[in-house]
Amino acid sequence: MPEFFLIKNHLEKSGGLEKSLDRISSSLIQKDYSIEILTSSKKESSIPALNFKTFTTYKKPHFLQLLSFDRQVRSYLKNFPHSTILGFDRTTWQTHMRLGNGIHASFLEKRALFDTFIKKSTYFMNPLHQTILHLEKKAFQNPLLQTILCNSFMVKEEIEKFYPFVESNKIFVLHNGVEYEEMAPYFQNWSEKRIFLYQKHHLNPHKHQFLFVGNDFKRKGLLLVLQSLFHLNPEEYELSVVGSDKNINFYKSYVKKHNLESNVKFFGIQRPLYDFFILADTYILPTFYDPFANVTLEALSMGVYVLTSSHNGGKEVLKAGIGKVLENILDTDCLMTNLKARINSPKTKESAQIIRNSVKDYDFANHMDKLIQWLVK
Repeated sequence: MPEFFLIKNHLEKSGGLEKSLDRISSSLIQKDYSIEILTSSKKESSIPALNFKTFTTYKKPHFLQLLSFDRQVRSYLKNFPHSTILGFDRTTWQTHMRLGNGIHASFLEKRALFDTFIKKSTYFMNPLHQTILHLEKKAFQNPLLQTILCNSFMVKEEIEKFYPFVESNKIFVLHNGVEYEEMAPYFQNWSEKRIFLYQKHHLNPHKHQFLFVGNDFKRKGLLLVLQSLFHLNPEEYELSVVGSDKNINFYKSYVKKHNLESNVKFFGIQRPLYDFFILADTYILPTFYDPFANVTLEALSMGVYVLTSSHNGGKEVLKAGIGKVLENILDTDCLMTNLKARINSPKTKESAQIIRNSVKDYDFANHMDKLIQWLVK
């Protein structure tokens, strides 16, 4: 019988949750624990001792897929009453919950900031939103749940706000980890590497390099960035947009309409991101909601100054001199002012080293030790 069950509905992506699951699985196996991953989309694993239990669920609509997966997981796990169950997703049957996706009730509250009145009125009729809210509340109400791990104090406060019945002593906060040591070779001699990368990506070495990374441009606030940059001197900056979006043509059209084509470059999905961190002077993420955007730590680990919103839990690792929190992202004048100030503060060897040093304690080795201690205690 497995000692640990890890629940992750979808495994096709390569985001922060999937990365955490892989590292937790490896750490538990190295400590000779037996584990099984419950999923609806098994992927190939490089870990020989990793066992999967794959459930067949509806493909669409999404809300039925969630309900079907949760029902099968719940039914299956009732046969293992003494195991530790770690949930990464919207499921209702677990002893330990890692809230990497944050609180959906809070997400909808933040989303209302930029959605139209008509769109906001559909929240309570949308079966997907209502299903997620149902599963979220039911998970917190399950007496089987022993402890909840948040990746930011922001998420902890959201639980206390939307689900006040949750006992506070069940809630723990552990910020995300980052491949700090693994990034060291890429950070080393970054200023010399820049010379080649400017040519490779057709960027101007005499302009301040802004970087935006994300796959949901609307939620991540790309339009706010473009609206703010429009008012700056085009001779002073360039913006690299890395990632994809189903409405990417809208953003490209906006850039063309406002004559920003020589300043804004779309690079699509890029893996890894090292080239762009080396090139960047400033990373911008005026997101409307991110429990803890991993790219915040990744940028800092590569010595890049970070501008982000108060709706990103990653703001909690920022200190004076390494980044700044934008309290009101709807205030484009504020964002414009901060972007203009950054143009006069290019990345230097000294500033990059200070920024990188500020997050050395978030190395994945330290992070994983703390996470495993939380899980097995």
